[in-house]
Amino acid sequence: MKFLEILKTAKKVASDGRQGLWRKDYLCWVKDNWLARGKPLDFDKYKYLVDIYKDQHKEIVFQKPAQTGITERMITEAMWIADQKPVNALYFFPTTASIGDMVQERVDQPLNSSDYLRSVNRMSKDSLGKRVDKVGLKKMTLGFVYFRGSNSYAQITSVPGDVIFVDELDRMTQENVPYFDKRLGNSKLKWKRWCSTPTYPDFGINKKYKESDQREYFVKCNHCGEEQTLTFWDNVNKENGDVICSSCGKKIIPWELEGEWKPTKPENSEIHGYYISPLLSPMVNVKDLIKQAAASSDSDLQQFYNQNLGLPYEPKGDKLNDSLIMNCVGEHRMPAYDDYAFMGVDVGKVLHYVVRTSNKVLEVGRVKDFLGEEGSLESLIKKHKIKSLVIDALPETRKVQELINKYKGIVKMCYYSGGVPKDSTKYWKLDKDTVTTDRTVALDSMVAEYRDKKIQVPVNIRDDKEFLSHMTSSIRIIKEKENGDKRAEWIETSADHLFHASQYAKLAKEIGTNLEPEIFWI
Repeated sequence: MKFLEILKTAKKVASDGRQGLWRKDYLCWVKDNWLARGKPLDFDKYKYLVDIYKDQHKEIVFQKPAQTGITERMITEAMWIADQKPVNALYFFPTTASIGDMVQERVDQPLNSSDYLRSVNRMSKDSLGKRVDKVGLKKMTLGFVYFRGSNSYAQITSVPGDVIFVDELDRMTQENVPYFDKRLGNSKLKWKRWCSTPTYPDFGINKKYKESDQREYFVKCNHCGEEQTLTFWDNVNKENGDVICSSCGKKIIPWELEGEWKPTKPENSEIHGYYISPLLSPMVNVKDLIKQAAASSDSDLQQFYNQNLGLPYEPKGDKLNDSLIMNCVGEHRMPAYDDYAFMGVDVGKVLHYVVRTSNKVLEVGRVKDFLGEEGSLESLIKKHKIKSLVIDALPETRKVQELINKYKGIVKMCYYSGGVPKDSTKYWKLDKDTVTTDRTVALDSMVAEYRDKKIQVPVNIRDDKEFLSHMTSSIRIIKEKENGDKRAEWIETSADHLFHASQYAKLAKEIGTNLEPEIFWI
């Protein structure tokens, strides 16, 4: 299409009265302009999507199984808002490598299939008059859409935004996720959209969904009139693969029924959250679900829960729990004291610490300061006659170094490395005041102490809710890299500072065991 024909098409569309409606009605814009794989979106069979498209709350969370139409919802809103408002929409994928194919199939194809969108795309120019049409950047009528990978800190922080779209949150580079929100700092709009298939309880999208008003889709049985949400366990006949009413047991066809989204936690109304059941989709293969539900391995069950049901799954035996910790209760109370002790410190907004002997936890807690006579690490060093202390080197490296300088030979700063040190029987390596260790192996070793009951905890540890929460918040997963290699990794589902402080304390014990007690305490 020549330029004059493109311009003529754009003017015709803008003058037919629909443009004003599009600014107010995102769903109308989608129905008028968006073709997915050459076809309009089907809102007759996907009734549950209608209200999802109508919802433009400030922050929305989607916990979903695969193939339920939510990615299309995310992409279309990103393109709509940049078409109708002078804003920057930032769309985040798990990696930069995943951007190319996704944009070409899910963005470029619809842009080239609609007369209006094609005309907008071909006339899009930046402030210098240059045509804008890149894989990672699209210019619409009034605004821009940036596509970025979460694994690139530089790409995340290179541009300010007005609305963020986070696609597959659980597969993002987690240490970079906090920077997404920061891109909205100068915007009045500050919209946020989060979607993902979940992985583990209280992690990623499941954690955000629990912070929302937790909407579920209720359908009414056309036989008995019972209103219900649809679950694999209650609404699937395992004998013949039919979707059935949980009340009367008769076969129902979910996408033919009228339904309604209802918040189950209305008190959390600041964030709208949607859980999409796979049984709502006309594309679901229920017989396949039944086969996959019979999986025996943890990895297969993980895929079934996450990808097929859109639910989090906790692998068995891959985390500490309250029972394992309570099995280690001794007869002493904290704070307790010994001739000398070892200490581990995790650095954050406050300093979480664990003090122990070779086989007994003496005290856990938090202080604010590194140095000082009271309420500091220094005061704990003196009180417990600390023989060896291992502390997180980051992010307060300068203050850690000051502590090292004052207590030379006792304090070591720790860095988590990428692997077990070579040519060593240990899982750690000491070089002067610095110790490096493999993160996963180090945490495995600490957790094994509790599983094997090789350490005692105080009787009153049961009263320390923070300790129990931190120690049970991390999960050990098997993570597959892009090259197919698999590696075990501990991930946090909530605050876990004392979990790491316990590891540092164990490391301090191993480093300090061969030191003479008189090295400091004479």
